[in-house]
Amino acid sequence: MQATIQFKAKDRLEKFLTWIQNRAKSDTHKENVALISEFIDKVVKVELNRLEHVNSVINETIEIPFTLNENLPEKKVHNTIPLPRKPRSGNGHTSEKKRPLSDSEKNFIRSEFMRLNGQFEEDACVRIKEQLHPDVAIFQVTGFVTYIHLQIARGEIEVPNMNSYLKFIQKHRNKWATYNSPKYQTMRRQRKAA
Repeated sequence: MQATIQFKAKDRLEKFLTWIQNRAKSDTHKENVALISEFIDKVVKVELNRLEHVNSVINETIEIPFTLNENLPEKKVHNTIPLPRKPRSGNGHTSEKKRPLSDSEKNFIRSEFMRLNGQFEEDACVRIKEQLHPDVAIFQVTGFVTYIHLQIARGEIEVPNMNSYLKFIQKHRNKWATYNSPKYQTMRRQRKAA
């Protein structure tokens, strides 16, 4: 028996993103982190944004053998089975987002980011989330913190002590690879020149 399973293209791409991010952390790809980061920025993120507004589906046909009753005649039956899907985020976890962050919540996260000079230890986002409305998911906090790190990499904003911040992110390979990538170095130079 054959069955066709439908997947949202966005879900498949998000799983790929999780996989490639994990591969970038391996010692095998130590020297390719900037290249992987650039690929994610220029290809994967662009496609994820495009798929956000497009209901693109991937059909995958699988073979299901008859093993319950050996006497069944061999029939090729073809069914399309749309699987119920819970919204998932880029890391494969079920999305907990109930609503977008409000401007005041973004301002609070940004002020905490500046207060910490962008030097977030493991539970800093959890402590921030505890001070926000219960509707706000931890992934919204961590996502907005990541966005602020990107604003710094682009040269759009600075933290109070940039030297301390740069020493801190050098200890975090992915953040440093993003900040130190040729793309973001060029952005910062152009911004300073303007």
